[in-house]
Amino acid sequence: QSFFKGLYFFETEHDATLGLSDDLNSSTTKDALGQNYPNPVSNSTTIPFTLINSGKVVIRLYNTQGSLIREIASAVYPAGRNLVIFDTKGLPTGVYFYQLESSGIKQAKKMIIK
Repeated sequence: QSFFKGLYFFETEHDATLGLSDDLNSSTTKDALGQNYPNPVSNSTTIPFTLINSGKVVIRLYNTQGSLIREIASAVYPAGRNLVIFDTKGLPTGVYFYQLESSGIKQAKKMIIK
C-alpha cells in the first residue's frame, strides 16, 4: 500500500538551475513541462509547457506530503508552446509541486511560495 497513492516526487541537488527554459519549444518531440517563473513566487507565476498535439491538460498543485492543494488548470490547449498564469495569493509559504497530466503522461516540477 502506497502512502502517496501513486504520486511520487523526487528532489535532487544540483549546482545549476533546473528546468526547461529556451529549449521548451514546438520542436520538442514529446509533451514537456517547463519550470515556473518567477520561482520563488510571491503573488503570481507563469507555468510554461509544450504539447506535441492539442489536447486536454490538467495542472495540479500538491504539497510536500502529496496532498492535492488546488487544480491550477483543466482545459484543452493547442499544440505548441502554452502558458498558464497561476495566482498564488492565499497559499501559505512553503514548497509545493505542480504536476502536468496530458495524454496519459505526468510530469512534475517544484515551486516555492514565499
